[in-house]
Amino acid sequence: MYSKADGAKLNSMLGTKTFRQIIVYADEVKEITGLTIEQLTLCWIFSSQNNFKTSLEKWKSSGELMDFREIQRGL
Repeated sequence: MYSKADGAKLNSMLGTKTFRQIIVYADEVKEITGLTIEQLTLCWIFSSQNNFKTSLEKWKSSGELMDFREIQRGL
């Protein structure tokens, strides 16, 4: 389990400038996105095989937290 991650890399995954710090801690990522660092990374890597893009757009527009199980249901 990751306790921290590079803020710029997480921003790249999200396509936003959400995290302004160089180092972002796990609890902040979970609070803001609804996903752990590991879940966010896995969803991003396998985005062509899951609902990550849809969930990400919903999160960007409404601020509704992403749900890992919902994302994993696939396309």
